Amino acid sequence: LGGATITDYNATTTENDTLLNITGNTWLQVPLNYTVTPNTLLKFDFKSNIQGGTHGIGFDTDTNYASSDGNQGFKLYGTDWWGRNEYQYTNVGNWQSFQIPLGTFFTGQFNHLFFANRHNLAAPTVPTAASEFKGIQIIEQI
Repeated sequence: LGGATITDYNATTTENDTLLNITGNTWLQVPLNYTVTPNTLLKFDFKSNIQGGTHGIGFDTDTNYASSDGNQGFKLYGTDWWGRNEYQYTNVGNWQSFQIPLGTFFTGQFNHLFFANRHNLAAPTVPTAASEFKGIQIIEQI
């Protein structure tokens, strides 16, 4: 993963752009100019029917993924070692809600919200891992 550029993706949105569906071996970033404070909370629902190496979400400052970016990323599900593992998806095939107090783990200015659906397989095997995210909210708790 070190040095991989986060540009290629296989993702769609549905339900008025409130549901993100990612498949295959995909790293997707969304431009986001946000300062994470000690009071920032990330809320979302997650679901996966097919496990890959890494299913995760996180924050980044550029378009080049490096292994150190895992400090601002949360691996929810998968077989790889990557990112923070404090929040785990256990309701396989069903929606599970997450509330992550980001400021507990890191603070600072970020330019991107990224989504990981890593499923590296040797050709000709086609990666089939799937991640779904919905109801994503970044809020400041009082």
